Amino acid sequence: MTEELFIQLFRDTNKSIYNFVYFSVGRDKHLAEDIAQETFLRAWKYRETYKASKANVKTWLFSIARNLIIDNYKKIKEVNNENLDSEDVTNMSLSLDESIDIKIALDRLDLSSRELITLRYIEELELSEIALIIDKNINSTKVAIHRALQKLKQNITHEP
Repeated sequence: MTEELFIQLFRDTNKSIYNFVYFSVGRDKHLAEDIAQETFLRAWKYRETYKASKANVKTWLFSIARNLIIDNYKKIKEVNNENLDSEDVTNMSLSLDESIDIKIALDRLDLSSRELITLRYIEELELSEIALIIDKNINSTKVAIHRALQKLKQNITHEP
């Protein structure tokens, strides 16, 4: 992949990758920026290992980002075993109660469920792309997304 093609890839996918990371790490802007940046640095470093026949380039980038998110959680867990929520809900300036409820409910989800909902409904990826990212078959991916949605609905209806 040439530098010119990579720059275009960055322009085309930067926002999607950032949004995925942002929602996955509990809306920590600085951490999301760091992980998104590291995603593209690793993609550039390992660009020769990318196989177009295995997955499209956007799916490959999401996989890199997902692995970095998991690595970050492992690192945090080793250093500090406290709650990983990064932003207090009172800092949000949203106008609709429903939006607030959904964001709170998303924050309460485990990382895997939050990732699945972000990939499917925020980034609007196809099931086949999500399956490649999470390394599961399509049926398992459908079930996992369904379960994540059930957890989200439960979090919305059962506020503490």
